[in-house]
Amino acid sequence: MGLAQVMWQCGCMQTLEQLIEEEMANAVERIVRLSQRAAIAAFEVHFQKALQRSTERPGPSPNPPSERKAKSSPAARRSHAEIIALSDRLLEVVRSDPGQPMAVLAPRIGVTASELQVPVARLKAAKKIKTVGQRHLTRYFPVAQEIAA
Repeated sequence: MGLAQVMWQCGCMQTLEQLIEEEMANAVERIVRLSQRAAIAAFEVHFQKALQRSTERPGPSPNPPSERKAKSSPAARRSHAEIIALSDRLLEVVRSDPGQPMAVLAPRIGVTASELQVPVARLKAAKKIKTVGQRHLTRYFPVAQEIAA
């Protein structure tokens, strides 16, 4: 006869199930307490590091914010005349060598491709150039001038 049968016959099976349940509850409770302690310890370590960093930082600058020099933006706005000049140069280059991508056109003008975004938009809106393709495969073509009658 096995242990389970003996315990069942003597009525101890209910007690064994209760013991297992109690042991499981105790184990879970210990795990929860250990997890809480670990979380609190980790929080204290990070909090102490944050306090140390804040005390190591230098104090406020001697000049109040109103007296500080304003930073100039890295990409200063171009004037309307500069944009028109870039548009004209771009149109000349596109007319001289149609069907080229921006990676070829921009160095010929002496600027980056991103600097030509506004001039390209102006020329497209004025219907002086047209584009074929998308993204880096875009090619630029001049629009044929209408012949005056």
